[in-house]
Parts: sequence; structure tokens; C-alpha cells
Amino acid sequence: MGQITAGFILQMVSNSLVEWFVNTTLGTTIVAGIQTVAPPSMRGIYQGAMVIVGTGADIEQVTVSSVTASTFTADFLSAHPSTDPVTGATFSSGQPTTPLWTQQEMLSYLVDVQNDFLSAVRPVYKIATQTLSVGVAAYPNPSDAIRVERISVNGTELWDCTQTDIDWQGGYSSRAGQGPFYWYQDKVGPFNFAVDPIPQSGFPARIFYSQLGSTSLGLLSTLTAPDIFWHILKYGVLANAFSKDGEQRDLMRSAYCQQRFDFGCLISAKFLEGLEARFRGPEETVEPMLAMMKGGR
Repeated sequence: MGQITAGFILQMVSNSLVEWFVNTTLGTTIVAGIQTVAPPSMRGIYQGAMVIVGTGADIEQVTVSSVTASTFTADFLSAHPSTDPVTGATFSSGQPTTPLWTQQEMLSYLVDVQNDFLSAVRPVYKIATQTLSVGVAAYPNPSDAIRVERISVNGTELWDCTQTDIDWQGGYSSRAGQGPFYWYQDKVGPFNFAVDPIPQSGFPARIFYSQLGSTSLGLLSTLTAPDIFWHILKYGVLANAFSKDGEQRDLMRSAYCQQRFDFGCLISAKFLEGLEARFRGPEETVEPMLAMMKGGR
């Protein structure tokens, strides 16, 4: 996670689609509330457009409620000087009646693409606390988990195994009074995990898991995916934008962008696997990958 916002990604997408990017100033000093401003340029600004206004602590996303040839009206949360910037990828072609793309559409593409990337690469991890209850073996995964990676109880990591293995060995759940030693994810339904032996008293468990991104984004939302991968997400959004029905449909460009996205996921996963191998020490895992990335040199 970092500083790159959804609005920045949409700006890069907008540039690739040769769509106008709003880049002007307010032109009017305002206080908070519903205000009408007269920016030096109205290009790309239309009724319903979301734009970013201001900088620093006063930066905000506002929705344009009405426009004239030289002004727009919106509900502002903060006061702004006339020199504050107004920016945003508004995808104004065809607005308001026959748009090629909409901002909400692009944001929904970005939500899906980011989670596809996070699921394929698993570059972000998080720790949550789960209290294990008396007599309860199975628990739901954290709501933003791709999958649980490790579990520890009282500072001791549990063994990752399967319910099948436990059943094959006769089960361990009869060891009453002892803390869990194992955790597993099979035979407990999707998006759940279980521990064994079944707790006979309460235990605080730490759940280490790979993390999904948000299911909704605004222009100022920061991304869950690390900043260095932003260009990969851009290609995923473009693949979706070119594939939808309409006069902008271009399956060749969509396929090209999808290939760039898929390759980005692949090389990112390999890169992270190499880092993990380097941390753990086995040279034979890292060096062949580095040679492949350098073209065999």
C-alpha cells in the first residue's frame, strides 16, 4: 500500500484512451457548502462529473451538480482559494447522453482488476486477531482475506495440515485441555479455517493472511496493491474498457492490454518468490529466476 490513488490510475487510463483530463483551477474563492465557481476552463467538466479539488489537508472529491458554459456548481466540504486546482479523469466523450465510458464504470474495472492482481500475486499481508472459543473448531476467514497463510496461538505457530491428514492419523481432538496444535482449511466450507484439537478454553489466535483490496473506490482512495505495480493495473483497466460493447470496442487492443496485465501478474509473482527465496537462503531458487529476467545472460 502507498500513496497512489485511484484517480491517478484513471488519469493514466484517460491518457491512453486520448480522453481529456480536467486540469484547471477554481477561479473563485469559496467557503464550504453549495457554491458556484468559474474556472478558467470548463473543458471535461459536465453535470455528474466527479473532480478533485484542492491540495493537502483540504483536498476533496466533489460531484458537479450543474453547469453553464463558464461555471459549475457543487457541494464543497471545505473552503478553497481561487487558485486551488481542479483535476480529474472525467471521460467526457459523449457526455451526458452517449458516453464512451463513465467514471463509475472505470472505478468498478479498477476494483476488479486490483483484486485479480492481488489474488494472483498475493503481495500484501495483514494480521488479525481471532479469539478461539471453547468447543468451536471452525471460524470464518477475515472478510478481506484472499487466504489464510499462518496461524499462531500464544506466540506458537500452528502446523498447517488438512482435516484428511488428521482423520488418517486417528484425530487429535480427544486431547482435552490442550491448546490447538494444527489448523486446516479443507472440509470446513469456503472462506473458513479450523483448528485441532478443539479448544477446551479460550485462546487468542493471530491470523496472518494475504489481503484483498476494497470492493469500492473513490478518486482519492489509495490502492491496496503496492505503488510499484500501478502500471500493471492500468493495463487491466484498459483491457476491460476496450472489450465492452459499443463504438469504442477494440478486441485487438483489449487482448494486447490483457496480455500485458497477465504478464505483469506473472513477473510480479516470480519477483516476490525470488525475494522470499533470497530471505530464506536457497540460492538455487533465486539465481535461475534472475537469469531468466536478464534474458539468460
